[in-house]
Amino acid sequence: MRSLYVLLFMVSLQMVASQELNYELLFEVEAQLKTSIEIGKLPMGERTIFPFDKGTFKGPKMKGTIGASGADWSLKINETTSILDIRGLYTLDSGEHIYVQAKGYLHFNQDGTYYLRSTPIFETTAKGFEWLNHTVSVGVGELSDTGVKFRIYEIK
Repeated sequence: MRSLYVLLFMVSLQMVASQELNYELLFEVEAQLKTSIEIGKLPMGERTIFPFDKGTFKGPKMKGTIGASGADWSLKINETTSILDIRGLYTLDSGEHIYVQAKGYLHFNQDGTYYLRSTPIFETTAKGFEWLNHTVSVGVGELSDTGVKFRIYEIK
C-alpha cells in the first residue's frame, strides 16, 4: 500500500512540474479619469481617489463601456510604490453588467520605467459570461495622458 502512495506522489509531482502558465487576452480596457481627490496622509500611507470618467473595454469574447461609478482608491505607501484598489461597473453591449474589483501595484523604477499590474476579480449574472465569476486574470497596465490602459489576460 505504501508503494502505491509513493507512486501516486511521484506521478503528481511530474504532473505539477510539467504544468505551464497558459493565458490569453480577455480584453483591453481604456479608462479616462476625472480630477483626483486627495484624502491626504493616513497611518497606512497617502490616499488618493482617482474617479473614472468614462471608458471602454473590448476583447475577443466581449466588449462594452465603463461607467463613471468606479474609481481607484490608491494608497501611496512610499515615494515609488502605490497599492491599487480599483472598483468599477462594466456594461456589456447587451446592457448586462459586470462588477470588477482589482488589487495591484504601481511602482516607479529608478530608470524612469514603471510596473503597473493588477489582479481583477469579476462578478456577474450576465448570460453566457458566468464563467467570469471563477476566472483568474492579470492586468498589465500603462499610464496615458488622460487615464490608464490595461490588457487583461485570462489565466487558463
